[in-house]
Amino acid sequence: DAAERHDLHVVIQGSGSPYAIPKGEPDVLERTRGEVIPKWVEIARTYGSHPAVLAWCPVEEIGDNVESGETPTLDALAEVGRAVAEVDPVHPVTTIHIATWPNVAIAEGEVRGKDMRVHVADLYPFAYVHDWSDPEFAWKTSDEQTRGFLDWTGKHCRMAASREIPFWLFGQANESTWVRRNERGEVEDRPCFRMPTVAEMRFQVWGAVLCGAKGVFFFPYTPTPEPSEETRNTLNEWEHGIGMRTQDGAETPSHEGLARVGKRLRRLLPLLGRLEPLGRIHEEGWVLRRDFQDPSDGRTYAVLLNRDVEGVQEVPSSLSPGPKSPARLEPGDGALVPLD
Repeated sequence: DAAERHDLHVVIQGSGSPYAIPKGEPDVLERTRGEVIPKWVEIARTYGSHPAVLAWCPVEEIGDNVESGETPTLDALAEVGRAVAEVDPVHPVTTIHIATWPNVAIAEGEVRGKDMRVHVADLYPFAYVHDWSDPEFAWKTSDEQTRGFLDWTGKHCRMAASREIPFWLFGQANESTWVRRNERGEVEDRPCFRMPTVAEMRFQVWGAVLCGAKGVFFFPYTPTPEPSEETRNTLNEWEHGIGMRTQDGAETPSHEGLARVGKRLRRLLPLLGRLEPLGRIHEEGWVLRRDFQDPSDGRTYAVLLNRDVEGVQEVPSSLSPGPKSPARLEPGDGALVPLD
């Protein structure tokens, strides 16, 4: 109801039994059928007509060993999707893939077929790099972070396009600390993700638009509390931090950045949702351009992006869409320019 009052849409995600598929458990299918499916059918029947609902998400970051043909969690997701569709055929059932595990996203399409109606992946480019880091994700400089973000977002957009479904990006709005037990049994704390700046929030939104994404949402709004002493002594891993709000409810830079770009783009959302890419991305220096067409009327547009999240960049004459083009772009900013 609060989301509707503020003209927002929500992806309803489950956490813990019986609201989340027990990924990684040997009895995942049995527990899904006995516990998870009845609960999600009830949720969809109760809230499926609510105007704020965008999609249902009963599991995230699936780690099935798809290379060996093992897809128990994806099979469970498929069964939840079919059951929910019987009571709510409007809203898709989806998962949120780890962007650097594209093989699992590909396997979802193979398992679910036409029941896979949207492709979703999370991508958090602004991280601290150390020996706990995913080597596929160890981007140290601003250049590496922004380029890596565009490369992976582009890959997932193309994967979605190959199935003729939209791609939604789940972006980064958080800073966090990892708490892990090392090989000696000692508890260690290390920085994980750092808070994106206002410019980096702009960049994620415009970068997703440039790549052809049809939706962008962010993790998280509320903070994750620090682990208690008991939790620190019993769990092997924990991540805590803040999102768009701090522990006491104050606004963070990620909230400020998203609010700014959201206010600018609100009137353009229907158009952005219709645009289809025309060809590849062109790049000169820090500035990128890609052309799009609106299939509803045939009109064409150019999307410009300043990949530099630290400095203003002039739009090169070779990339300028013409007299309506901005002369320069603020850090991480973009623009939509009509071509006719």
